[in-house]
Amino acid sequence: MFKNIKNNPAFYFIHSYYAELKNKKYITSTVNFGGKKITTSVQYKNLYGVQFHPEKSSNDGMKIIKNFLDQIRL
Repeated sequence: MFKNIKNNPAFYFIHSYYAELKNKKYITSTVNFGGKKITTSVQYKNLYGVQFHPEKSSNDGMKIIKNFLDQIRL
């Protein structure tokens, strides 16, 4: 999902909820928030999830959506 996304992109978060995963191998991105590492995206087989709003995250958000669509078209 993060193909052609620069380091330290700015994604839009609207709330402070987050998931704590028991199995960390499914985590695909995190952010440090208030000194705590928070999961921002996950992937398990063909299931993807993000904590942020890609549709409100400018150009990088549109790249995420495009990358996701490219994956499901395979």
